[in-house]
Amino acid sequence: MTPIPSPSTDFSVNGEPRLQDLLEDPTLQLLMQRDGVTRFDLFDLIANVRRALIAERWHRAA
Repeated sequence: MTPIPSPSTDFSVNGEPRLQDLLEDPTLQLLMQRDGVTRFDLFDLIANVRRALIAERWHRAA
């Protein structure tokens, strides 16, 4: 029986995996643990980059 692709695992549809899927990957969890990086560290980084990108776009639009 062929598995039915889902949007969260069929990357030909989405183009990339969801962040949640990446964070649940055991290999990534091991790498993060080795590097001393937590899930919250990543969320903070993403929020900071998002704010910086928004500010840059506002500067360009002004």
